[in-house]
Amino acid sequence: MKNTPLFHQTATALITPFTNGKIDFAALSRLIEYQLEGGVKTIVLCGTTGESATLTPSEKQSLFSFAGAEYGNHATLIAGCGTCDTMGSLALTHMASASGVHGILAVTPYYNKPSAEGLYQHYKALSRATDLPIIVYQVPGRTGIRIAADLWKRLSALPNIVGLKDAGGDIAMSARYLNASDIPVYSGNDDSIVPLMSIGGMGCISVISNLMPARIQAMTEAAEAGDTAKAAKIQLSILPLVDALFSQTNPIPVKWALSRLGFCRADWRLPLTEPSEETKRLLEREMEAADLL
Repeated sequence: MKNTPLFHQTATALITPFTNGKIDFAALSRLIEYQLEGGVKTIVLCGTTGESATLTPSEKQSLFSFAGAEYGNHATLIAGCGTCDTMGSLALTHMASASGVHGILAVTPYYNKPSAEGLYQHYKALSRATDLPIIVYQVPGRTGIRIAADLWKRLSALPNIVGLKDAGGDIAMSARYLNASDIPVYSGNDDSIVPLMSIGGMGCISVISNLMPARIQAMTEAAEAGDTAKAAKIQLSILPLVDALFSQTNPIPVKWALSRLGFCRADWRLPLTEPSEETKRLLEREMEAADLL
């Protein structure tokens, strides 16, 4: 397990489409098919972009089971199973392990702000609970926790910890993670995918690839192949749209953009709401500039 990466290049942190407040599985299929057609073969379900914090455990189970049954032979499926506590994360991990997915994404427990030892024991418990590979996910802007390089070295030694999604936004810290362990590090920030891959990152777990899977896949393929000029050109070209997608809380803008393209309804779970008119105009402008409209 440790010798073979769970994925490389691009994974898409997929939105969860709703219609009248319920999961829209027909729209989910359209979204996954669009990713596969664009060359993206790894899908993350129930991550931050999938509004995981507003989904019930039974809804998450239905998403994992549906995707596993319909696309388990066509894509690498990663289930978001992180919660604010170890018991809840273990329950989701057990559920996902029986649903046909191929891996687990586990965010650092938010709100509780555990110590380094608490984080280690949390991931040790998850590692013991499943045979599936686990990607650790750090996003300090949402959790208030940043994993130190020495802690990542300890975590990466656990049997089925196979990657780190780093959404810390600090390329120097990413370099320290790469120095601390041979386990893959993936960019969790769409504005710095190529910079991280240029120093040894394995790929990305992306939001913008919801909209342009083929372009992001071409970028990560070029970066992996060492074609820095091609990869950098794409990275720089997408920055205005990346900024637009994060002008309000993710996934508000990306879901609106996908609804504008006809993939899903513009439907969020409270406390997330519709984007402002200013944000809609910004998204329209940058989507047109990116030849999406």
